[in-house]
Amino acid sequence: MEDLKQISACTLFNGMSETSVAELLSKINYTFKTYAKGDYLIKKDSYLKSLFILVEGEVYGEVTDENGKVFHLTEQKAPMALASALVFGKDLEYPLDILAKTNLKILQIEKTEVMNLMQTNQLFFQNYMEKVAERTHFLHNKISCFSLRTLKEKLFVYLLRLSKDQNSDTLTIKKSQSELAHHFGVNRPSLTREIRNLHNNGFIQAEGKEIKLLKKQDMQRMIACNSSSCINSLRD
Repeated sequence: MEDLKQISACTLFNGMSETSVAELLSKINYTFKTYAKGDYLIKKDSYLKSLFILVEGEVYGEVTDENGKVFHLTEQKAPMALASALVFGKDLEYPLDILAKTNLKILQIEKTEVMNLMQTNQLFFQNYMEKVAERTHFLHNKISCFSLRTLKEKLFVYLLRLSKDQNSDTLTIKKSQSELAHHFGVNRPSLTREIRNLHNNGFIQAEGKEIKLLKKQDMQRMIACNSSSCINSLRD
């Protein structure tokens, strides 16, 4: 079976050997599909009847509010199961657009075949339920702790998360300002102005791609909800 190593690394198959995964998938029908960078994999308000397993590439999700502002909510890399929570919903519309950040390869499994996998393998069923619970919690935290915040608060949460990931108060920003502006759902001048304000007010020291946190505790106190929950829910 092609791409068996990548597919087996997906969390839906935790605890299974590559041989076991190959044997399990040999009992069902599935298809491989490819998408080019920028293509829509899933469109907002669509109905999902299949499970998508990201075998190669990266995707990102975004929503647009009533004023036309785009909010970048999540990015995911292969190997990863996508949209698992809504496959079994009855007439549930997908809440955001999922687009290809890079060229993609997808393993697509129809709903009836996913049910067959659950019925024939208890470990797959357990992994699937855990995946649904984790993604639901993740998206709830991300929307609650991020999308409704001011740009200043969004920057605080983002920088604190980077500080935790990089284990340092001197941060290397890998994204361009245009990418960050898209991530926050604002235009680039607004982002540049807010970073300058944080710098001038002594919260950070910004020099090119490097930002140093000068008032980390103050930043944490200004985040309204539990900072650990917010920081852990945000990913690039």
